[in-house]
Amino acid sequence: RQLDQLLHYPYGCLEQSVSSSYPWLIVGQQQIDVFNNGTSRSAHPISREQAMEAGIQRIIKKVRSSGGFSLWSSDDPYEQHWLTAYTTQFLIDAKTHGFAVDQQIIDKALTRLHDYIRGRAENAERWNDDASLYRFVYRAYAAYVLARTQRITLTDVRCNRRSTPNDHLICILVTTAHPFVIRQPLPPC
Repeated sequence: RQLDQLLHYPYGCLEQSVSSSYPWLIVGQQQIDVFNNGTSRSAHPISREQAMEAGIQRIIKKVRSSGGFSLWSSDDPYEQHWLTAYTTQFLIDAKTHGFAVDQQIIDKALTRLHDYIRGRAENAERWNDDASLYRFVYRAYAAYVLARTQRITLTDVRCNRRSTPNDHLICILVTTAHPFVIRQPLPPC
């Protein structure tokens, strides 16, 4: 029952679309076959490829012209900063696992994450009363995703150290994702 709920969230917002697609990415078809046989879905089995294709299509409908993502549609007036990083990470992982994801969408999303890191993005901080904390969280996540793809520079990391509280945490995230990004200690800001 819990697995079924995890694989089939009730709403179609961006967060639930990504969160319900990730298990399909991680679990193999053999495990899905066991799941299909043990549930009421056995009459209409779901394949991993079908679920991933449907999930990716739901997600792609929420990409904005900026490369960021919105909660419900590309026309939604608010860009979701943290969810843009989460979605970009998912799309990269899906492509890495052989699923069809348009590279231009990934590249545009990565460019948008760079905008976050460099402070060149809309900053309508709606989800936290502490705007600087929220900004730190989505910038740190953006730095992590960029580091995983080797698309962040030492300059980007240094700039964030000057502009964010708990700036040393961004350095930790980046070096965890890609330890070769930082080859020397960062000087104090």
